[in-house]
Amino acid sequence: MKKFFILFVLIISAINSFAFEGELHYRSMVNADEFMIAASRGLIFNGVRNQTVLIKGNKTLITDNTQYCQLYDGDNGKIVLYSLACKKGLRFDYEFYRNFMATWSRDKRIIRINKKVSIELSPTIYNVEEHQLLEKYESYDMKAYKILIEHDNNNDNFDIYCINQKMPSSYYDALYHGLSIDGDKLIVKFVNHSLMKLPKMDAITKKIVSKKIGTKVNNQPKSYECAELKKIITRDVSDEEFSISNEILVKDSENMLDLNNLLIEHWNVLQKSNFQIEQKQIEYEINEDWDF
Repeated sequence: MKKFFILFVLIISAINSFAFEGELHYRSMVNADEFMIAASRGLIFNGVRNQTVLIKGNKTLITDNTQYCQLYDGDNGKIVLYSLACKKGLRFDYEFYRNFMATWSRDKRIIRINKKVSIELSPTIYNVEEHQLLEKYESYDMKAYKILIEHDNNNDNFDIYCINQKMPSSYYDALYHGLSIDGDKLIVKFVNHSLMKLPKMDAITKKIVSKKIGTKVNNQPKSYECAELKKIITRDVSDEEFSISNEILVKDSENMLDLNNLLIEHWNVLQKSNFQIEQKQIEYEINEDWDF
């Protein structure tokens, strides 16, 4: 009888730890200053983005309303970033890309600039406050987390609302730049105030940087970002839903300049096609009933 009870507990624990399979629909908003937008080279822009997140096992596919797609394939150790707008994409080794993009990772990372030059980054240290909430998200109990990250290059303040649902690491790397909560919880609301701290520059350096990125240098660029999970659809996902159309030209790369060029070309094509993203102004203090 005792063995049966232990087996029963193990089965229940296994069921509760099963990873999510299905669709997540997010609505997010960014309000960043001109310098941060220009320096991102198409990765950051102001306005509302709607993202559909498809998850199955170790695979995560994010498609947003700018027609920019990110396919994380944990089974094959690859990520493919591709643009439906300019019909081009890049395939990276997962770790190579993650080391560069996972800004808030707790892991030590080595960024390879080129074949001869690498930079080692220390793990990001979080100061986390956890608060149990009385309110629920659908039928799930919800917790709030306040996170403070103080880094040499930037300070970040987060308000994050989560439910207990196991997510693959690619979910955090793709949507939240490597930020994760203990237990790999599903994030249903997210507010971030980011303040960067650029190194001091003399007048000549400022002029060079300003000319290169196309805007005046701001020593403390900042941004506000928020996101909300609008819909959870639990369903069986087929492998075909992760396939990339033959009209997308995908090439293998280990060069971040290729990513930079893809983002710029993607954004230029959107602008030439008179692409319009919903524009709204937000403040960091967001009310409970928020559609930005």
